[in-house]
Amino acid sequence: MSALTDVRAIAASRLNACALRRDGTLLCWGANDNIQAYDPGFVGVPTVVTELGGVTEVAVGASHRCVRLATGAVRCWGYGQAGRLGTGDERSQSSPTPVAGLPPGASVTAIGAGLSSGCAVVDGRARCWGASEIARTMRFALAPAAAIEGLSDVRAFAMDVIACALDGVGAVRCWGPNREGALGTGDTVTPMNPLPPVGLRAVATIATQGSTTCAIEGGAVLCWGANGEGTVGDGTTTPRYVPVRVVF
Repeated sequence: MSALTDVRAIAASRLNACALRRDGTLLCWGANDNIQAYDPGFVGVPTVVTELGGVTEVAVGASHRCVRLATGAVRCWGYGQAGRLGTGDERSQSSPTPVAGLPPGASVTAIGAGLSSGCAVVDGRARCWGASEIARTMRFALAPAAAIEGLSDVRAFAMDVIACALDGVGAVRCWGPNREGALGTGDTVTPMNPLPPVGLRAVATIATQGSTTCAIEGGAVLCWGANGEGTVGDGTTTPRYVPVRVVF
């Protein structure tokens, strides 16, 4: 088996992953029960997504994939339930399919993929689709909804059960189901709009999985949310409703 080389970015979910090479080639592998790894057959090794070129970013959800191309366009594929592909319907797609409903001529600068949702940044504003608790709609959005209020200058997403947006100065705002303090707001109330986790000011990187989220701030790692197996890393197993430092 040849080594996977010249990789500049990776993205992974619970059961599958993708790697992006410096030349814009995308390779994916792992569980494929919802055709999310592109090849409908067994994908035990990294496999090139031959229909794509010029990929600049990849985001991996639990059962779908989204990519941003050098042209600023976005394409998604995999399991389509709840509109998580943003293609205007709930059909699953085995091939990368354009996200519908973005403003005409829009150039997307960042993307994210969650458990059953996706987001894209257009002119610094987040537009999301899929499951209602992420897309902020009454049911679910089959294509990108209107820009989410309270978010501007977005440069990156962290998404799974919840979603967080990171802006250009390192401020974070999160939204979605606030079980076990998943949003870091000091309580378990699910808000109608994105809110900042308590105490975070200049975050460099953020990542989320399930109902636990971690961020790097000033070289320190802080985590919050579900902690039943010590996931937060502070030596306890009780939920943390606000960010706490990981103990090394």
